[in-house]
Amino acid sequence: METLILILAAAGVGGAAILYWRAYQEARVWTEVHAVWGSANKARAEEIYAELTRLGIRARLKTLSAFDITRSIPQNYASIRVHRDDFARAAQIVQSLKDG
Repeated sequence: METLILILAAAGVGGAAILYWRAYQEARVWTEVHAVWGSANKARAEEIYAELTRLGIRARLKTLSAFDITRSIPQNYASIRVHRDDFARAAQIVQSLKDG
């Protein structure tokens, strides 16, 4: 029984360590270049993401929908993250797409 508890504890600590390592790697390699709230803005973020990937930028689109009790409507969040090596070029492209 004690051995089982030790094994489960080690697995839990190991699992948490893996999750922390993956989050660290994600934050180190990928940088957020554009983030918005709202359904209309989310659609625009998807267009920007499509343009970045079309131009060869390594990008990821992360979306989240959360229910806002104060407004009684769901809120959408979209975040475009790009590889750190592509960040400067991606920031210029996003800025030109926002201005244009």
